[in-house]
Amino acid sequence: MRWWFAATCLCAGSLGCSGDGIPLAEVTGQVTFNGQPAPAEIFFQPHDADGKKTGRPSTARTDEDGTFRLFFTASRPGAVVGPHQISVNILRQHDGDEPISYLEATTPLKIVRLERTVKPGRNHFDFAITY
Repeated sequence: MRWWFAATCLCAGSLGCSGDGIPLAEVTGQVTFNGQPAPAEIFFQPHDADGKKTGRPSTARTDEDGTFRLFFTASRPGAVVGPHQISVNILRQHDGDEPISYLEATTPLKIVRLERTVKPGRNHFDFAITY
């Protein structure tokens, strides 16, 4: 009987379930701003057919190459399967100097809102942002 439990857990994990019955899928991608890898924060908010929020968002922050991997929680990668409202916040780059003001340090350079559908399995979304 124990082998059945282990096989079921392994199968559920490979299907992308988050462990709490919420179907998750892998989401990766890259953000560029004017053709260059960009520092950005990405938010995927699941929604229903009427556009109403339906649960916990998944988030990510790009690395130095502009690539990202979404996380549902700090330890669980992925995003809920289904339609999402997406916010890509392009962050200001600083060359090591202190920002001039708190507002400059905390205000995104540009915010872009999009929609995408996360499908079961692996998803890859690239966001090429311009002014």
